[in-house]
Amino acid sequence: MPDNISKNEFALKRAKDSEWKKFVTKMDKLKIAEESRPSRAQFETTFDPEGSGYDYVSAVNAGLAPRPDEKGEYHWDSRVPKSGLLLKGKRHKTWPELVQGEKDEGYEIFQGSNSRFYSRSK
Repeated sequence: MPDNISKNEFALKRAKDSEWKKFVTKMDKLKIAEESRPSRAQFETTFDPEGSGYDYVSAVNAGLAPRPDEKGEYHWDSRVPKSGLLLKGKRHKTWPELVQGEKDEGYEIFQGSNSRFYSRSK
């Protein structure tokens, strides 16, 4: 244990390291290319559903990986299909497109009791 941190801080760091390694293993199993992977900082930052970010942790934990569009550019899904959980924060630059896409598909967006946004069939 390094001299400059307490036992509790050291234990917390080891736990975070372990969780990061598990997350990387999941990304490996999903064959997510290095350039499409979230950084460790993104992994360790709590997702804010009212913010401008993307919830990579929930996406990977749901088994999602970036997929190519018609131009061959890779993009992460906006929604977890099984749960309807939306993965973009409300201030994400493409939130308006997400809202329109959900509407076009016959879905409505609502905020759950956990403050997260979801989509469900109307």
